[in-house]
Amino acid sequence: MNLTDATLHQLYKQIGKVEAAFAKAASVLTVVIDPLTSAEGWEEIPQVTGDMFCLANRSYIDLEGWARDDLTTFVKGVDVQTPPYVLGMGNVVVFHEFDLLTTRRISDSELANIANLPPGWLSSPNSTSTSQTLDLMQVVYGQYRTQANNANIPGTFITVDRGTFGSGNPSSASKLYWTKLYLVAAVGGATYNGDFKGVPTNLVVQAVTDKESEYVYLERQRRSYVLQETIDA
Repeated sequence: MNLTDATLHQLYKQIGKVEAAFAKAASVLTVVIDPLTSAEGWEEIPQVTGDMFCLANRSYIDLEGWARDDLTTFVKGVDVQTPPYVLGMGNVVVFHEFDLLTTRRISDSELANIANLPPGWLSSPNSTSTSQTLDLMQVVYGQYRTQANNANIPGTFITVDRGTFGSGNPSSASKLYWTKLYLVAAVGGATYNGDFKGVPTNLVVQAVTDKESEYVYLERQRRSYVLQETIDA
């Protein structure tokens, strides 16, 4: 990349809140997203774990104009902004919050295994998890937070673990995909019900665009097409 020709950009995206009611009876956990109080795009992804459920919102940042000009996008910084979580979530013990910026859309099967292995991490060769099909090079940036019940202030949550990961890999694709998801652990037991409330989130991305050499750019494009064909198959 020739830094003298590079152009700096700031990209913005927002995802609205989600509210969902859940209930377990006869060993079946049912989750219903409230369409009146939840933003567009939220969906439930069935999980392999009985007392956990996953709510996901898959969006993207449009880079079509840059791709049309044969420009490569280099992500230089990512800021994920959330307000405090609301009070009064019933029978939620802990929840994990993921924000993933990727070069392709994350599939249902990958999200369904998020409890076993987050995208971007390799599993052991004999693992039944399919989440490792989204490898580190496709995860430009990722962050997670684990929120647990606050014993000192009932009805509130505190962050007990957090971290970031990702390759920062440049992309010549026409989209950067942002997936936000909540992996929620309910109270457990044979029968229960409760509710979960996820807050709205802002995504701010600092990026640089520049022209690469023809060979490097064409190879990057070929790789993007191959990855998209793999997930579309």
